[in-house]
Amino acid sequence: VTIKQRSSGFLVVETAGPLPEALNRPLVFERQRIEGARWIAGESLKLLARDIVKQLLPAIQVTGPGWTAHVFVPEAAGTVSLSPRARNLEQVLLDFCHERFPRLFRAYLPPEPGRSMPGNLPVLNLCVLAEGVWGGVMAHDRLSDPRPGGIHRLAFDRLAPSRSYLKIEEALSVMDTPPRHGETVVDLGASPGGWTYAFLKRGCRVTPVDNGRLRIEDPE
Repeated sequence: VTIKQRSSGFLVVETAGPLPEALNRPLVFERQRIEGARWIAGESLKLLARDIVKQLLPAIQVTGPGWTAHVFVPEAAGTVSLSPRARNLEQVLLDFCHERFPRLFRAYLPPEPGRSMPGNLPVLNLCVLAEGVWGGVMAHDRLSDPRPGGIHRLAFDRLAPSRSYLKIEEALSVMDTPPRHGETVVDLGASPGGWTYAFLKRGCRVTPVDNGRLRIEDPE
């Protein structure tokens, strides 16, 4: 097994056989994985869409439950500017399928947060970079996270004292273990209070500890 560290927010794992058990389950803080990934180079979106269909979509059987696509960019420094490229590639890819492969296009299921998907649903996973994409097709129940790129988009609460509120909200969303009403929480290093606020909203009893002052309005 060879693990190559990349500076753009992802790892490439190369192995001649099956993945070792330690790598066969999500790593710590793993956003998303693409099994059997192929590198498809190119800057032109139309040519990329053509090559993606040619190299990856034959793995999708339209006689099954359908298919969906997760098109995303790695969350790392310098990748935010690639988000429009990812959205445009997704649209160009669907337009290409609609024109050339209408039966495949009709079987497409758009990814929607909270939407239940069959475990065997084929997912076209595309991680978009400036010079091309890493892509592969895998079953929905093999994803590290059911959301595209493992990214949880959360709405900011205007009463929260800081954007750190979103960090704990995302962590609770990923772990799927929200605290219950009446539980006791100790927030160490609490100022200005983003995490404390998130727990207070849920009815927890919170003891915040910090030399700094909290800036919290009553979430009730």
